Amino acid sequence: MSLMRSYARVKYEIYLDSSSDSDEEDKALLMFTQLCLDERLRIIRQPIPREVQTRSVITRDRVWHDVKMMNDYFTSGTGYTSRQFKQRLGMSEDLFEKLLGKLLEVDPEWAQRPDATGTMWHSPHMKLVAVMKCLCKSTPAENVDDYTRMGATTI
Repeated sequence: MSLMRSYARVKYEIYLDSSSDSDEEDKALLMFTQLCLDERLRIIRQPIPREVQTRSVITRDRVWHDVKMMNDYFTSGTGYTSRQFKQRLGMSEDLFEKLLGKLLEVDPEWAQRPDATGTMWHSPHMKLVAVMKCLCKSTPAENVDDYTRMGATTI
C-alpha cells in the first residue's frame, strides 16, 4: 500500500494517512483506480492529428502553348500547310473558322476568360483543336494533353 500512496501523492497530489484502517485503504485504492482509469480515457479520447493533404498542381503555361499552337496552325508560312492542317484536324482552315465562330455564338463557355486565379483560360482555338484531334484521329484525351496542355477532363 505504501507504493500506491507514494504514487498517488506524486502523481495526483492525494495524501493518504498511513495509519488508516482497511476501509479507508479500500476507499483509497478504489479512488486511485478510478483516477488511473480517468487518465487513460483522457489519453484515449485525444483527437488524432490528421495529415494535411495538398493538391498537386501541374504548371501548364497556357499562354506559351497557345501562341505555339497559333503559330503552328493559323500563321501562314510558319507552321503547317493547308493540306497538313486538313490531315491533322480533318477539315479545312475555313471550315474550322466557321465552326469556331458558330460555337462562340451558341455557347459562351468557348470564349476565353480568366479562371479563379486571374490566369487566362484556354483560347477557343486551342479548345477546338483539342476536340478535333480527339474526334478526327480517335486520339485519347490524355494524348492530346501533351500538345494542348489541357487536362483530360477539360478536353
